[in-house]
Amino acid sequence: GNSSPTITGNILSENGGGAHDGVRGGGIACVDSSAPVITDNTITGNYATVAGGGIYCFGSSMPTIINNVIADNSTNECMCAWIGGGIACDYGSAPVITSNTITGNYANFGGGIGCDSSEPFIDSNSITGNTGYCGGGVYSQGSSSTISNNTISNDTSDWDGGGIYCYQSSPVLTGNIVSENVIPLTGLGGGIMCDGSSPGISDCVISGNYGDGIYCQPDIWGNQSNPVISYNDICDNAGFGVCNVDATIIVNAVSNWWGDATGPYHPTLNPGGLGDSVTDHVDFNPWLTSPIGVDEQPIVESAGTRMEFGATIFRGPLQLPEGRRCRVFDITGRVVSPDKIAPGIYFVEIDNEIVQKVVKIR
Repeated sequence: GNSSPTITGNILSENGGGAHDGVRGGGIACVDSSAPVITDNTITGNYATVAGGGIYCFGSSMPTIINNVIADNSTNECMCAWIGGGIACDYGSAPVITSNTITGNYANFGGGIGCDSSEPFIDSNSITGNTGYCGGGVYSQGSSSTISNNTISNDTSDWDGGGIYCYQSSPVLTGNIVSENVIPLTGLGGGIMCDGSSPGISDCVISGNYGDGIYCQPDIWGNQSNPVISYNDICDNAGFGVCNVDATIIVNAVSNWWGDATGPYHPTLNPGGLGDSVTDHVDFNPWLTSPIGVDEQPIVESAGTRMEFGATIFRGPLQLPEGRRCRVFDITGRVVSPDKIAPGIYFVEIDNEIVQKVVKIR
């Protein structure tokens, strides 16, 4: 705890238990205000009996987790197994999780990534082929999560939320591809489950899921789910595109593409719609008549060729030299405004030369 090492280029395999109480963090445990930089590692086949088969984050820790392969880890060794087969973001932690391959992991809650009372930034990861009881890809409980620009696909949940499960949590979900996820038993929330949660869901592709694209229900305590769903492609799901089972609220799902220019099918409000179906208590009008697709922005240069730069970690505003021609772009090569940088990885160009990689953590 309270340390900030750089952990890079390692193979962490077949470890069990962990550094925190012997039951958390099979591969790596980040606790007690630690802020390690974890890059370019292979973390595979590890287990923990409670949380974080691959990586465990807890207690004001702020690790930066970049460009790792996190595969085939689990937290299924006992009945008390909890969150995060691949990565667990537990109480008080605020990790930056970017550009990782997270696949084949298992946990009761959050096969790929599990979040409980934390503030993770989860961006540009491949979260595929994971399994959980709730939340095959990502599970978010009581957390202020930002989940953006990820591919969350072919994940499986035994019960609810094949791709993403939100429980008493209202994360920002933007720019994700949530597709081909599976709920073999119930079919509830094949793509995204909102259980007493009101996330903002925008600019996502939610398609081809077995079970509803988005499922909204009050939790067992009566907390309502009232997400704002806009500017998404919601199509080809085996079930409803959006299903709301709470008759006391109207879910806002206007300005989405439903798979056809005629809009979503509803037996009375839009019987001629050829797109995905919606239930009662969903406001879908107006709808989009063409798909959103991938947000096209000007590409400056592929950041993938510049990963040799060491990362400078910072909080607050990004300081750039005065009197120089400066540009900032994200890991995909898209230009961003220096005063509007969210947590994540960026590259700084000064006078037409890329000179620095920076990681904002808050």
